[in-house]
Amino acid sequence: MGGIHGRLLIGGMVLRNLEASLDQGSLEPGWMGALLIDPPQQECLQLGRPYRLELSDERAGQIEVTHIESVPGQRQLRAIIRGCSPLKWSPYAHEHHHEAAITLIPVAILGDA
Repeated sequence: MGGIHGRLLIGGMVLRNLEASLDQGSLEPGWMGALLIDPPQQECLQLGRPYRLELSDERAGQIEVTHIESVPGQRQLRAIIRGCSPLKWSPYAHEHHHEAAITLIPVAILGDA
């Protein structure tokens, strides 16, 4: 999996430090991806139930887990996810957003010289 990390909100619980891989079509509902989870975390997940995925690059969206599978040669499990909503950027994620622009604002410095 790639260098995408995030957390999954599950009601009053949070699964943190998850590694994710997402397909390139993450702008529309129905996009697909996967999360690596530890075996005990599987007990917290229900197939088909909506959850909120928050990525470290400040994108977030609603997902559902479609199935969970073992990963050959690894202790972790792979939770296959489907996006129920587009992944949207936080309004404050300017430095990560692909269309972000930097706006310079002139500032006056006041005070005794």
